[in-house]
Amino acid sequence: MSQIPMEVPVVARRVYVSACVAGFVAVLAVACSDGTVNPSAPSVAAPSGIDTGSEAMPDERVGIAGDRKPRRTPPPTPVPVGLNMTGEQIVLQICSGCHGNFDQDPPNPGPTVSRYFPNGRKNLGERTCSIKGALYGTFVFRNGVPAMDFLKPLLSDANIQSVADYLNSRPVTNRDRFITTCAGCHGEDARGGRVGENIVGESADEVRKAIGEVDHMRHLRNCLPRSDTDQIGAFLSSLDDDDDDDDSDDDD
Repeated sequence: MSQIPMEVPVVARRVYVSACVAGFVAVLAVACSDGTVNPSAPSVAAPSGIDTGSEAMPDERVGIAGDRKPRRTPPPTPVPVGLNMTGEQIVLQICSGCHGNFDQDPPNPGPTVSRYFPNGRKNLGERTCSIKGALYGTFVFRNGVPAMDFLKPLLSDANIQSVADYLNSRPVTNRDRFITTCAGCHGEDARGGRVGENIVGESADEVRKAIGEVDHMRHLRNCLPRSDTDQIGAFLSSLDDDDDDDDSDDDD
């Protein structure tokens, strides 16, 4: 900063110093920025309004209330380029590496992708909402399953729909339906899993009510046909025991 002549009045000297300091701060702010911030620039949202939430939770058991971390604005999600492949090709050439190939005889269940899936994580019967939840976020994986991050810039909505169509083109058992829809949170035995909530013995009506009312199940709303929740309820009822949370005594 240059010398200020002593004959300049005190008030003028103070104004001069304040102006110099403000100018220095402005220069410093520009130097520390990348010069690319444009407040009016549009942001790119995840496809189909998926709520990506805050940063991803670790692959571990969390309470139903959820030890939520402070929410932050997620980085913009690039528009997927889309793959020039059929749903069958995507499933067999990409998805089967982790989820197994149910076309093999006997079916290959795939590797154990998590301690919550000791028998593999078969994806037969998966719907678009479960696929998008795995990609972009659910209650457990706030920004999606980390191992599927590489698919975010690749799979378009049309790709996801074609994958779901293929996965539902074969007979889907009640257990298959439960695994692809519910087991990510409640475990493949429905006795707790990552969220610690035992849902053994729940009926189809109770499943539908939970999807409509429980916030962390919102990604399943307006997606599952009634036949899916009927299958899920049938599977949970087949596991019913006296240690569940359905408020009924199986000895009655």
